[in-house]
Amino acid sequence: MTQSMWDFYESSPIPVRQACVVEWRSWLDEVEVGSKQQRLENRLRSLEQTDHYSARLELYFHHHFKAQGFKVDFHPELKDSPDHPDFLVHHKSGDFYLEAKIRHDEPSFVEQAAFADRLRGELEGVCSPHFVTVSIPEPCPPEKFLPEIKNFLEKQLALFNEEDEAEKRVPWRKLVYVRSYELWFPLHRRLGACQPLAVSPIWGGTSGISDYLYESVDGKARKYGNLDLPFVIAVWGLSSPGQFSEENALYGTEALEFRRDPNGDPIKNSERVVRRPDGIFTIIEDGQLKNKKVSAVVFYQDRLDVNDHQHILRVYHNLYALNPLSHEVFDGVPQLVPVEVDDHIKMHWLNGPPD
Repeated sequence: MTQSMWDFYESSPIPVRQACVVEWRSWLDEVEVGSKQQRLENRLRSLEQTDHYSARLELYFHHHFKAQGFKVDFHPELKDSPDHPDFLVHHKSGDFYLEAKIRHDEPSFVEQAAFADRLRGELEGVCSPHFVTVSIPEPCPPEKFLPEIKNFLEKQLALFNEEDEAEKRVPWRKLVYVRSYELWFPLHRRLGACQPLAVSPIWGGTSGISDYLYESVDGKARKYGNLDLPFVIAVWGLSSPGQFSEENALYGTEALEFRRDPNGDPIKNSERVVRRPDGIFTIIEDGQLKNKKVSAVVFYQDRLDVNDHQHILRVYHNLYALNPLSHEVFDGVPQLVPVEVDDHIKMHWLNGPPD
């Protein structure tokens, strides 16, 4: 970027963006004057988006806990690691560590637009009466996957052209997968129409959440050795994947389970929803739950529109945590608290489900 996010917001004619800069200044004022405060301000003003967003996330949580009356220490020393988590927070229910994490591969709006233009140019020779959305879990050069997508589309479109005329007249949508890429055919087509393929990349959507969560949670959990206090990871993915995707990524994907009769056949009306052991909190490695060090994951969302600005939190507790986090820490914040019932996980929202 040629302009920092700080300058972009400060020079914006939109009052709510200017108010954001005032808020950032107030957060900085809450940090003790000195080198730490100066480094945070330098990162906020940086041209690098990673520096800017990570500083904002750290400052937000520092402000959030200070506003609740908690004492907050930056970068506490650990006895089993030379590394330092972002915060040690002192709460009446007990101290805990917090690590703030942004999705660092989130591209800028300029990069997104350039990537979309390149995709459209590369696929211009493929004509179709459909609009196709390509969802990619992380930025990568188009040449890595375009031949595969082109080959797939040519075959798939040939199949579409052979479908019954009655089906062609009905608006429909079809989702197909090409390895890690999602191709959507969601819009109704005009019979006989032929137009260039429309392509739009989507970053940070549901397809990429598991990847960046595994990177954020698993890497951070191993980084700090043995911790004797609850350990919380706060994640800001810049674009919100949504509650359903977050639950599946953390607790495992949902599946239907049936009781069976002596012959092995499913018993009618015996089905129940269970979760597979493929979530970050439930995955097993070498016969042990892999991420018991993580007490909770907090999703942060900065919701900004023309007239309003909100900071939104959602907390997901780890049922199997070695050091569980007290529900009092995020009092009033929506918190998903899992409970094990009859060998499966049942979910319960404290303070209501998120909006």
